[in-house]
Amino acid sequence: MFHDGVIYFFSCSESNYGHYFVTCTDILTALFRNSYEVYLKYLRALEDKLYFSCSFEEDITLLNDVMDKTVAIIEIVTGLDIKTAAEQWKSYLKVNSKYAEKIRDRLNLLRPLSVLLCNIQQIINTVTTNKEVLDDKTRTRHLKLGSFILKIFIKLCDLHKGFLDDCLSLILEMLLLLYSCSKNCGNDGLINQELDTYICIGGAALLNQFFEDEHFFRELHNLFIRRMELPVNQFGMHNVVLIAMKKLVVSQSKAIHDLSAKYPFIEMVITLYNDVGLTIGTNFLLEGKDMYMSTVSVLMAFILSTVSASQYIQIEKLLFECFFSFNCHTALLVSDIVCLIARFTNESICLEMVQYLCETLMFWQVHLDTERPEYVIASATLIRLCKFLTEKSCDVISDKYCQNYASHLSYLLARGFCKRKPIPTLAIPDVSSLKEDYNVFVNKLKISGLRKYVEDKCETHKMYKMLIAGFNTTINEKNTSELGCSWNLFLVNQLLRILPIFLPNLSNTQIIQVLSGLHDLLKHGNTSIRVASANCLQKSAENKLPLDFESKDVCTKIADLYATLLADEDPLICQEAVESYSHFVANTDNKGINTLVLNQDNDVQEFLTLFQQKKITIKPKQRYLLLFHNRKFIYYHKCLKKIQLVDDIPYPPPKKLKHNTEDDFVQSSFCSILKEIKLVKDYLKSHELPVNSKGLLKAIGNEIDEIRNKAFNEETYEEFG
Repeated sequence: MFHDGVIYFFSCSESNYGHYFVTCTDILTALFRNSYEVYLKYLRALEDKLYFSCSFEEDITLLNDVMDKTVAIIEIVTGLDIKTAAEQWKSYLKVNSKYAEKIRDRLNLLRPLSVLLCNIQQIINTVTTNKEVLDDKTRTRHLKLGSFILKIFIKLCDLHKGFLDDCLSLILEMLLLLYSCSKNCGNDGLINQELDTYICIGGAALLNQFFEDEHFFRELHNLFIRRMELPVNQFGMHNVVLIAMKKLVVSQSKAIHDLSAKYPFIEMVITLYNDVGLTIGTNFLLEGKDMYMSTVSVLMAFILSTVSASQYIQIEKLLFECFFSFNCHTALLVSDIVCLIARFTNESICLEMVQYLCETLMFWQVHLDTERPEYVIASATLIRLCKFLTEKSCDVISDKYCQNYASHLSYLLARGFCKRKPIPTLAIPDVSSLKEDYNVFVNKLKISGLRKYVEDKCETHKMYKMLIAGFNTTINEKNTSELGCSWNLFLVNQLLRILPIFLPNLSNTQIIQVLSGLHDLLKHGNTSIRVASANCLQKSAENKLPLDFESKDVCTKIADLYATLLADEDPLICQEAVESYSHFVANTDNKGINTLVLNQDNDVQEFLTLFQQKKITIKPKQRYLLLFHNRKFIYYHKCLKKIQLVDDIPYPPPKKLKHNTEDDFVQSSFCSILKEIKLVKDYLKSHELPVNSKGLLKAIGNEIDEIRNKAFNEETYEEFG
């Protein structure tokens, strides 16, 4: 009777019956109260007194009908009072538990689960969209109701576990909602925390009941396939799939291999991350952990736990297809996964990845698109992978790609090999005593990897040829190199870094050729190269470069280098050069270099004299002009430089519009009134005018008539004077 009365009440038109309900408000209130008391007695009787036999089809049909009507009434009274709704659902759960064990496959849960899902959605929308309106107490009350409703939902699923194939779509929708609701409230940390405490925490308990159910994963995969056709929450789906994979790995379930063979979990996560990755903020957490780190770690753990050798070929193909996709965030994710695979698996897999990237990057048109994200990410990944290769594998890659192919690939591999961590034990034989100065130990530790080449005369001769060829190549190909400035800078700095180690082991003739090449390089280099050259000369003195009376030509070349550096106009280079020169003179036995340098140039002699006297070595005015010139530098992107806007057509200056604020206010007010009247007219085409609106309409008409009469009377007076 209560349910039927509500249906009849909703079918009444307010315009026709509104005044009747106003006059009998007290009667209706008493009727509702009495009906509700009768309904509570009915629920208690349904729990304790009434019994439906599970052996008869008529009783089962009648029980389903009674349960549906009960849910319909609960759906109506849920919005009236929280306590009332809680009592209704408790009673429903008791009745359901009473018969679930015997006829759980016959009880229909579509209606109750659908109502519970709608209630959760309404509560989450209320909390997230009205966060400025709701106070803390009201928001907490809504969240507690949501937590209670979610517990009912989980309990019903637990009672009917194994017989919920018809309800899997609703359960999935609930999971997607729970694992995405914190995203709806943006960066509000308090609301996020409360949602996690009361609502989102139930997602794990609900998913625990289905993460080994093949029907559940089949429904999830079907939903993934149709995600573009249906209004699916892809952010929530990404999290649900990820958590399900994590639970399968942690539980060490026997079904994990069967499920991973049937359903492409890895492809699903990467595809969903490709769709929603840009919306994931740095403050987004998944089960208390950073969401991006969770994605990487779960994918990696799932690959190591489930993927066989035959399946890995397809996974690797998928990873590298995404690696060169146009979505940079997906490529970065795959880059991290690839590096983790290389780290936790055997070296042969890492070597294959390095070879694949080398083959791919070898034919890259670097002179056109070195700044493309695909190239940047691929090259950075190649450098990271090189760190996991042994020395033998590095030699294989170097012999195959560093000699006969593009210079940009050699550049990337050199960066990767130099980032490999040195083994501390290699430096121990080079230290005579552990009591030596700490800085000496550190310096020897840095160059310990090159000691074996220094001791081998054949390797030293090869290194000498490489130095000469490197200097000449850098000078000749400075403007034609495929990588331009970045490649030349790196090559020169690497050569200057290893030069002090090999220089003392070369003959005087070879040293003169190397220093001549370095002197020619200074004429073409920039600030970075000149500073590195000064440091190189200083390190050479530390390594005891032999400068006896027979090496006069070597001393002359060194003096020429210092004279060039000391005469530079850049104060930074001058400062580095004079410090290097002072250190060099103090650490060498040949004092004739000082005389050779001073005889090179009068300005250099003056500069060194002022430096020794601890006076200002550059005039303040010159430094001011230099800094002022640098301040006027403006950076222009290379694409903007190619665009030249030519405008020869003279345009007159725009005229200023005259505004009358009072006229604008009146006109905008009339436009707003006219717009509202049109909306009311459209509404009245299908509805009747409410009774209480007629008096208001009459008052509005009187006001408009008064304004209209006044306006037309003034216009008549103006016409006839």
